[in-house]
Amino acid sequence: MNYEKTIIFKIAEAIISIIIIGIIFFTVISSLIKDVQKRIFVSQLRYTISVVEQSLEAAKFKDETSLITDTKLWRKCNIKNVDTTACTKELKQYFTNLEIIQTNKSEKNYINNQKDCEKIVGKGNKWWFLNDNKQCCGWNNLSFYFLNDVKADIIVVNGNYLAGQLTLDINGDNPPNTWGRDTFFFNITPDGSLVPYGSETDCKIYSDYTGEDINDVLSQRYWKTSCSKSTKYNGMSCAARIIENGWKMDY
Repeated sequence: MNYEKTIIFKIAEAIISIIIIGIIFFTVISSLIKDVQKRIFVSQLRYTISVVEQSLEAAKFKDETSLITDTKLWRKCNIKNVDTTACTKELKQYFTNLEIIQTNKSEKNYINNQKDCEKIVGKGNKWWFLNDNKQCCGWNNLSFYFLNDVKADIIVVNGNYLAGQLTLDINGDNPPNTWGRDTFFFNITPDGSLVPYGSETDCKIYSDYTGEDINDVLSQRYWKTSCSKSTKYNGMSCAARIIENGWKMDY
């Protein structure tokens, strides 16, 4: 009898050991997959930023100006009086595989109802909060696909310290459609530079324009308060964290 109990205990111990090893293995593999996916997102982000900046430089060069706001591209794509046909024609000179998207102008910018978000995310201009799958946000401005999969949403501002603002979803309608993972937000300066929202540069530009103390601006706007594993904010400043930390998605 004791021998049989010993065998049973040994079998049980072996099964438990196998289960534990399986859990550890699964955890390690899952972690590796997530790390690889993050690296892919960062690589896609870096490439997309490069394409956009080169395209804006090309538009300035064509119109012989140092300001993106003085280009034909910017005038034709101003959402206040945009001519979709003329804007598309201009955009196609600089962006490949371009397709304008018609968005629902009546949608709210911020939606805190999970079911409403599920109807829009991946189909329109709304993206999940970084750490909250019940809230989503986004704007309905001038929206288009380019480079096959990338989705962009741009607002042409003109008249203040910014030329515009830009949302980039680097893999289009494919998941996760989440701020800080595959979707990022930028300010566009009058010279056509992409400045990650919530970066040190962004805070400095904002401080200089408004006259607010830079420390106050940093405390409210800097990515360290809004891009982390536990942030309650949407995650729109995560491009700033990635770039300032040496192109790493370390969150």
